[in-house]
Amino acid sequence: MDFVEVGGDVHGRDLTAKAATEGYGLILVAGGDGTLADAARGVVGQPIPLGVIPAGTGNIVAINLGIPMTPRDAARAAIEGTPEPYDVGRLDDGRIFILSAGAGYDADLIRDADRELKRRFGPLAYLFAMFKNLGVKRARYTIELDGKEKVHVLAKSVLVTNVGRTMGSLPLAPDARVDDGLLDIVVFTFTTFPGLLVTFLKALFGGLKQDPTVRFYQAKRVRLHASRPMPVQVDGELIERSMPIAIEVVPGAIRIMRPPTRPPLDLAGFAESAIKAIQTTVRTTDRKPESR
Repeated sequence: MDFVEVGGDVHGRDLTAKAATEGYGLILVAGGDGTLADAARGVVGQPIPLGVIPAGTGNIVAINLGIPMTPRDAARAAIEGTPEPYDVGRLDDGRIFILSAGAGYDADLIRDADRELKRRFGPLAYLFAMFKNLGVKRARYTIELDGKEKVHVLAKSVLVTNVGRTMGSLPLAPDARVDDGLLDIVVFTFTTFPGLLVTFLKALFGGLKQDPTVRFYQAKRVRLHASRPMPVQVDGELIERSMPIAIEVVPGAIRIMRPPTRPPLDLAGFAESAIKAIQTTVRTTDRKPESR
């Protein structure tokens, strides 16, 4: 077993790519979603699985996969769990993401919920950024789905995601799965503070699909156009590029260790064991001599 610290000139993707060629059986990644995303870039298309030890501020991948938050339990889950396929999204410039990419208001939130703010306030950092950027105007988007359907919409933000819970662990894409071979596209069209509040509360309590200002789509490939330059984020990091932008899903591109499934409670076996214990107790009692 080898331990290596990343940072500076040492990149996780280089280390994981090297590990994949040197016969290692498992790579444990201790850090946040950014560290995990960088590590994942080195093993796309490789059979070696990643084990996740959550040690960041968001830990969105761990939340979506049900990975324990304590290091000891997470390490146990990684070692005793099962390697499962995990899709990634790939941009037209070759960049990949394991969580989501977004344009507009979504990217504005990422910009203003910076590392220091997230370190101090955790998921609440996104709440602060939400209200700070409420005045950002909507743009006209054209969303091409699988090269066939075109959606024209005046929207605040367009989110292309691989996971159901993102951005402060809010369930913004209720139908998303990390292994379904599809990207989930969520379009937000609210304009006012009451509209934002309603959308936020519905997302918080799992009722986002009933919000008329939110639209949901699924596709293997999506291309986004906007009527004006819009900021773009990938896995929580602003990137230096403009629209249009094309994204495709790469099914099962990496493998991540999932916690072992707990076996169902064997009520029949439990009852049988209880009966045997009672019978043993009764026989032992019957053998005791009577006291005089």
